Amino acid sequence: MPGIASGDDPSITAISRDVAPSYSWIYENGVKQQQGSYKNGRSLHAVSQRVGTKVQGSPDYMLWVDEHSGQVLALERPVGYAELGKNPSTSAVFTSNAPAGEEGRVWWALGGRANFQPYDLVRSTGLFDPTAFRLVLDNFITDYESTTATLAAVGSTGLLAYRWLESRSPIGEVRYQELDLSGATPVLRSETAVGRSSNVPNLGDVTIEQVWARWDPRWQAFALTWSWFARPNGTAAGQLFGSNPFIYTTDFGASWRLADGTATSLPLTYATATPTMMPRDDLALGESSNWLPRDLGFSPGGIPWITLSASPQPNNDHWTIGFFRWLAPSWRFFPLSSDMQGAADSIGCGATRDYLVCAYSELSDAGALKVRVSRDDGQTWSAPVTVETIGPTSDGTLQRISWVSYVQPADRYLDNAARFFVGFYRTADVDGMKYKNRVCWVRVQVGPRADFNGDGQATESDAADFSASHSAGEWRADFNDDGTVDDRDAAAFDAALAGTEPPDTGVPCNPPDPGPNPAGTAFQQATDGLVSIEAEHFETPPNGWTVTAQSGTSNSAISKASSGPTTPLSNRDNRMVYNINFTRAGTHWVWVRMRGFATNQKTLRVGLDEGALLNRATTTDSIWRWKKVATAINVPSPGLHEFRVYRAHAAVEVDKVVITPGTYKPTSLGPAESPRN
Repeated sequence: MPGIASGDDPSITAISRDVAPSYSWIYENGVKQQQGSYKNGRSLHAVSQRVGTKVQGSPDYMLWVDEHSGQVLALERPVGYAELGKNPSTSAVFTSNAPAGEEGRVWWALGGRANFQPYDLVRSTGLFDPTAFRLVLDNFITDYESTTATLAAVGSTGLLAYRWLESRSPIGEVRYQELDLSGATPVLRSETAVGRSSNVPNLGDVTIEQVWARWDPRWQAFALTWSWFARPNGTAAGQLFGSNPFIYTTDFGASWRLADGTATSLPLTYATATPTMMPRDDLALGESSNWLPRDLGFSPGGIPWITLSASPQPNNDHWTIGFFRWLAPSWRFFPLSSDMQGAADSIGCGATRDYLVCAYSELSDAGALKVRVSRDDGQTWSAPVTVETIGPTSDGTLQRISWVSYVQPADRYLDNAARFFVGFYRTADVDGMKYKNRVCWVRVQVGPRADFNGDGQATESDAADFSASHSAGEWRADFNDDGTVDDRDAAAFDAALAGTEPPDTGVPCNPPDPGPNPAGTAFQQATDGLVSIEAEHFETPPNGWTVTAQSGTSNSAISKASSGPTTPLSNRDNRMVYNINFTRAGTHWVWVRMRGFATNQKTLRVGLDEGALLNRATTTDSIWRWKKVATAINVPSPGLHEFRVYRAHAAVEVDKVVITPGTYKPTSLGPAESPRN
């Protein structure tokens, strides 16, 4: 394929979704998943979060974006994984090459230092549903400080790589498991030592650190890397990380190959390393690439690649991130940026149908997410384009991006859209980078969406090619990516080609702080009796509730019950107040769009004026649902009344309230908000 010369770069555009307010990213309490997983318009990403004030966390958190419905979820503990500890890790994926009836199934390996946080394997109970999981393997990795399990599910086969034993162990290994997932309980078919510690002159024991892997559905290959770890002085002083190997298997681990395609004997050791095995030998240079690898995989043309630090000490600012690609007979290097922030993992790379795409953030341009693409398998790269800017907070605090994750397609590279999850933090917050990462999702479109034939343009030739593919029922004609080739794909393609697609402006990664309703106004009851209220549009700032931005909701903002113990019935202070001008008296029913996260505490209360407090609990999951208050309110007379929502428990969030005198039941995001005067 031709390279991209200056001035010939494709168009690069993006939309964003604000996803979650606070998650961890740091070795001590939450190693994030290496990359997300994507299938049929849904993106998921497992993350970890600090729990309590100690250096401990849980890997049981899930981020979810549905491009079809607009649903955005930040799920807290959907598995119910009980153990807390240092260095929790997590890996959740959609099933690739799914058998019949399994499309949309999610598999999830989560644990940490395995003797403290044993690894569990769970599967989603539903399809394209991240809210409920069933435990299928309990404590299946328990050896001392084994960690960083990285999972792929391909058909009825599970592929799992992990570090066996602690990072300083002279007998530590990188192990690969092949699992049979076809039955109710997965069965271990085989386990292989892929890499092993060794003793090297002048370095001492060279052991194993973090393990990362990626399944590529186009090439049906599982690529694997890890960091070698050396402590020449026998202590943490002068310790070195890096010299990452690149190996892969295309037959579920029956054989393993180096980047040049030659078979290699196992286990690999640093003592027997070759230039083909490792793109850059940090340890031989006396340099450290930090303990965290970045990304690896295959280009659209099947070329092995890996992104690594290409300068010493990336814990310091202004380090270089390099893109290494195999070009026989050696690895070739391209510097993507030499202005990376110290100790941050602020780059994610992956492939689309025709391009390699890297999204990253630089030290000198805080909060800017930049994208570079390559059409020739990584030989040449486009100039950087800023696709999202995370500005300062409302009080002027600078924000920086701490990590970027590419969302790996489970089955196919349908088009030239790439998706990323991005974590960022307030620099003024001393715990910000480690423990308080806000997360957003960004979809990057490279070139025209209607470029069906991959020539970089959207013309009538694309229309002819799409029509032929659609008539043949080919999977690549599933233009709206819902898993079915039908008339909706034809309509979507025609709109993309004509430029008449509905605009999707998304929700900024750093949305403005929503404010309360201006004091002295009242919502007006409509002629049909409905009153519709955004929860964050209360009369005056309330006690017991806070407003937070939240994509996937009616006004991209919600009211969230503050933390703390249950509010007793006698306490009427923790409330949100809404003035309503009723035109009707009598019985009215209240519907609340709400969700809750705790096991039992999912209750709020409503009332009118100083009347009785009426209870209503949410469902047992963390999905937004319309819930009807069991007891109606009585409006004693037309005119101005105070409608109140009282805090009961900390685990409740409210998006919208609808009041009706009849049998109306709201759906989706509910009716438009009622006017005020």
